[in-house]
Amino acid sequence: MSLPAEYQKVLILSDLTTLYCRFDAKFASQCLKKGIQQLDRVEFDKDAMARRQVVFAIVSLNAVEPDSEWINVALDVIQKISDPVEYINSLIAVYGIVRQDKDQCSNLLHFMENAAEKISSPYEKAITLLNIIPLPLQSSDDATSLALLKKTDTLTKKINIQSIGDTFRDNIARIYSMLYQKNNDNKFLSLAIQITKSIEDDDLRFDRLKKMGYTQAYDIPPLYLKIKALSEKMVTDGIHPNQITSLERLVRSVADRGKEAIFFCNLAVFFREKGEEKVSRRMIQNSIKEARIIRPLSRRSFVMCDIALKIYSAGCDRTAQEILDFAIDAATNIRQSSIRDEVFDELGIAIKIMQGL
Repeated sequence: MSLPAEYQKVLILSDLTTLYCRFDAKFASQCLKKGIQQLDRVEFDKDAMARRQVVFAIVSLNAVEPDSEWINVALDVIQKISDPVEYINSLIAVYGIVRQDKDQCSNLLHFMENAAEKISSPYEKAITLLNIIPLPLQSSDDATSLALLKKTDTLTKKINIQSIGDTFRDNIARIYSMLYQKNNDNKFLSLAIQITKSIEDDDLRFDRLKKMGYTQAYDIPPLYLKIKALSEKMVTDGIHPNQITSLERLVRSVADRGKEAIFFCNLAVFFREKGEEKVSRRMIQNSIKEARIIRPLSRRSFVMCDIALKIYSAGCDRTAQEILDFAIDAATNIRQSSIRDEVFDELGIAIKIMQGL
């Protein structure tokens, strides 16, 4: 192969293994062995990715021609992965082929949990733990699942971008609900309700509570109900200028400017989904206007980022990018370097999400 980079050779050999393993296992095995031999020559910054792909190729070949020796080879390859996220993803792949060996599964879970502690980003750690949790669930190891869920819940409190934290909390609540249905144990239902109540987005919070059949009286902000009722009435009965003014007045009566900006953003998404593009554009402009005067700058940046992610999810890519640029501008102007760095770390997460990484 006349490829400029060693890691590219390994990736191609891994892909060939996966492609050929079902109809030419001998050739696939030869490609895999060449790829493994090539690993020690891979560039340092690409080593973890290359090893992960080799492990995935091993798993694919083993699915066609099971051989316990391939498991040992995969574990040897994994042991040299320094990046904790790639290390865990590779172990997850191997976990699938040793599922019947309880001791082996227990050891792999232990390795994963230890590696997760080395992940510094609360976002990366939370998403990694959520990837691990299905494994003990498959083995009916509820104790391990609960411990990991509680760790993930704690991490969500360190995530400052509301929609990202809410997405994690919603996923945790969904798993608790699944455990409740599986075990018919009210403890799990109580945990699901508890974390759902901490979801900041009103629509998401109430939707999850309804799905769980939660019928007890709980506080619904009266202002939220008024805004929701008026916006739905406008769509049903036809939109008039005086109704738009009344709706804007209602939202601006919110005491917190950040929540006010998010309310306008949610309305922009709602009206867009209903085909009311003109009103939607007006609401997003209101959202941006309010968010651009939020203080301190760190909160302005987080709120702007939250708006960008919500708009991006609604399919408005260009507008979302413009709003994210406002968030970056706000972060750039933060004078205290430690706070500025923290904000940029979280903005980096939003950028990855919007780039589909």
